[in-house]
Amino acid sequence: MALGIWLMWRSHLESVASKRAFAAWQARIQSLAPAMDVDDDGHLYEWLDLPQWEAVFAELERVPRGSRSLRQAMGVVAPDALA
Repeated sequence: MALGIWLMWRSHLESVASKRAFAAWQARIQSLAPAMDVDDDGHLYEWLDLPQWEAVFAELERVPRGSRSLRQAMGVVAPDALA
């Protein structure tokens, strides 16, 4: 019984952490690449892992705001993700 309750609590905490991580990612992507030039099927967040997204964000920050392209930044970091 206690194991079941512990597993439910752990699952809840993981769900909350996942939702927070997604919200932070979404806010960051919207601030860095306001014009989305990648077709998002609702799972864009899942296309890359965290270190790859950090590299994409660094690539976007390197480029002047008016010239930023999420597609190009992702192509530099993970070209196979757009295939």
